Amino acid sequence: MYTRQSFDRQGEGAAVARQLEDCRRLADLRGWPIVVEHQDNDRSAAGTTTRPGFEALLSDVAAGRAGAVIAWNLDRLTRNRRDTVRLIETCQEAGATIAVVRGSDLDMSTPAGRMTADLLAAVARNEIETKSDRQRRANLQRAQAGKPPQGRRAFRYTADGMTILDAEANLIRAGYDVLLAGGSLSSIARTWNAAGVATTADGRWNTSNVRRLLASPRYAAVRIHRGEVLGPGTWPAVVEESTWRAAVALLTDPARSTVKDRSIKYTLTRIATCAKCGAKMATGRTQHGVRTYQCSGAKHLSVKAADVDEYVHALVVARLARPDAAELVRPSSNVDVPALRTEANALRGRLDEGARLFADGTITGAQLARINGDVEAALEVVERKIAAAGERDVLARFVGADDVAALWGRLDVLTQRAVIDALFSGIVLHSPGRGARNFRPECVEVLWR
Repeated sequence: MYTRQSFDRQGEGAAVARQLEDCRRLADLRGWPIVVEHQDNDRSAAGTTTRPGFEALLSDVAAGRAGAVIAWNLDRLTRNRRDTVRLIETCQEAGATIAVVRGSDLDMSTPAGRMTADLLAAVARNEIETKSDRQRRANLQRAQAGKPPQGRRAFRYTADGMTILDAEANLIRAGYDVLLAGGSLSSIARTWNAAGVATTADGRWNTSNVRRLLASPRYAAVRIHRGEVLGPGTWPAVVEESTWRAAVALLTDPARSTVKDRSIKYTLTRIATCAKCGAKMATGRTQHGVRTYQCSGAKHLSVKAADVDEYVHALVVARLARPDAAELVRPSSNVDVPALRTEANALRGRLDEGARLFADGTITGAQLARINGDVEAALEVVERKIAAAGERDVLARFVGADDVAALWGRLDVLTQRAVIDALFSGIVLHSPGRGARNFRPECVEVLWR
């Protein structure tokens, strides 16, 4: 006996239970003892996904443990050509019958039975393909109208995708700020988890799902269909398009390595250099377990890391707490983002117009290729300008802060490193001298920008 349901949104298995009840009733009417009951709940039969219940059914029939298979309908058993052939061949070799609640028995030991099963399965496949085609067309029409994508509720939107949940949306905005200021995805995930905010699947945040969220065009109200930007969406944006594009540019930058990010745990690793040979400083520990900064070249010097970090951190806090700290911040971008967005939409319209002209036979394929090449190049330039307008200055958060030291202490190490890079053109470590026990500030040479 086999039952299956493609989607069980509530997780209750109600449809499978109803099928099972009808199948048991049919077995009673035939006087057939039930050997085993298999099911695949919340699992489609149309694709290539393995169905454990179906595989077990084939094994039982092939092993001769059952002389008949009962299902509610044939399309519960199979909806793709591969599984249909396997089912027919297995039942044929075993001489098993397929009995369905909604239909007639199929004697798979006869040519007529096998032909009927094949025809019925073909009809089921055609229904799937027709439905899929209608759904694809409806999805395209919905996308072209700028409506939000359907499916699981988007994080920080209501179920209809049209209303922002303000309290949680502020977390997303803060996440973009952290990322664009040089912070790590892992620090964003830790912050959201610490706030007790779960994903829409009631899971915890990690670098992967934070990356997907911040790269999603939905939060900038940009409508994309099958990887193609169609234009602005009709729902409210959580962040500006320039912010989203700046985040995407950062996340897709080949120079950004999450493996490298994970390996950097200390403030001055690969930033400070050795005064004698110019090599970058790495980290290590003494035989007593004290963490140090060590020359990665010829091992010219090794200094206690905690003393160096404390000194550099104090310099950073003192500089950013000064009244003239605002002068360090880059001036805000004066890019006219709305005008750029209008230009981008016009360029996308030209791409659509070129496609229509080609479809009508007005232009040739070569002409269409030239049009697309020129327009796509111009569109790329416009999108880069929009992304540049969304870049954050890592020092801006400190201007006017009530407690610069506390703000600095809350930053993750990658953001602290970005601040140090913005303030200093270099940090050079000198040897404290043989036998020196106390920290000497003059051994840390800072080069201000």
